[in-house]
Amino acid sequence: MHRVGVRPNQFTYGSTLRACTSMMCLGTGEQIQGCVEKTRLVKDLFVQSALVDMYSKCGNMEDACCVFESMAERDVVSWNVMISGYAVQGLEDDAFQLFRSMLREGMIPDCFTLGSVMKASCRGRSVMKVIQVHVFIIHLGYELDSVLTGSLIDAYVKCGSLRIAYQIYKTRLKRDTISCTALITGYAREGIYSRDAFDLFNEIHQTHMGIDNVILCSMLNMCANTVSLDLGRQFHALALKYQPNHDVALGNALIDMMKIKPNASLWGAILGACCIYSDKSLGEVAARHLFDLEPEKSVNYVVLANIYAAMGLWESVSVTRKLMEERSLRKCTGYSLFQPTNKRLTLLLPS
Repeated sequence: MHRVGVRPNQFTYGSTLRACTSMMCLGTGEQIQGCVEKTRLVKDLFVQSALVDMYSKCGNMEDACCVFESMAERDVVSWNVMISGYAVQGLEDDAFQLFRSMLREGMIPDCFTLGSVMKASCRGRSVMKVIQVHVFIIHLGYELDSVLTGSLIDAYVKCGSLRIAYQIYKTRLKRDTISCTALITGYAREGIYSRDAFDLFNEIHQTHMGIDNVILCSMLNMCANTVSLDLGRQFHALALKYQPNHDVALGNALIDMMKIKPNASLWGAILGACCIYSDKSLGEVAARHLFDLEPEKSVNYVVLANIYAAMGLWESVSVTRKLMEERSLRKCTGYSLFQPTNKRLTLLLPS
């Protein structure tokens, strides 16, 4: 575009900055900001909001705040971007303080503002702040917004106010899997609302709302807490029906329910499954446990190296092989038995 002499406008810069944000390319975004500084668009609201969004989502809150403070004019979008940035980075006090500043300047928050503030409040486990946001939701007429009320239920659950969360859930005209999952997860975490959890699960099951692995894991954990193996077997059958594919979290919930202590065989099975499904992060966890439990077993190192190799991580493959050399481990030599001669022939000679 520059080569052919076309001059970019605010939409060009805004779209390019948003692309940098989605790819987390902070350096490229800073170069684009340098180009903006040389034009009359340096004070453009659309471009400045895109800059604040880029810096905040890339974790550079200091520069995001600097751009935000330099804005001569701010709209709801620019406030939302900054508040959301604080919430995403886990700075809940800053997010709530900026929300107060927004109100003092006479800006009316929208559903996106309230959603971001609520996310920050539940991260800080501050039920009083969640209640304040709840009051704003009612006052501004957003209590029928399904996404916002779903987030509100989740916030109350994370703050431990399960009774209030359930009351909001019961008043909803349209109930969805997200709010149900949040409630059941909260019940399972607290461990003292087993009857409420089972009743809610029955409601989900009867209304065909949809059962995912998070709900099933929570119910299996609830069965473990209540020491109810029979109920756990029923949920295991439902797990096989609704989630027949491989799911490590679901398997862990089943193990926890049956009170099985993880051993080398279990971690070996998980490592093998990770090799099949190319799950590097869980494979590394399983391998670390196996290295402690069976430090002399070379096959565990080989399987981990195969996971890395399948993903093209050759440097990690080299590190794993070097670890085998340091521990004087060798892969077992392959053999075959030929019927005519009945002799054992080596197929792979050690180097």
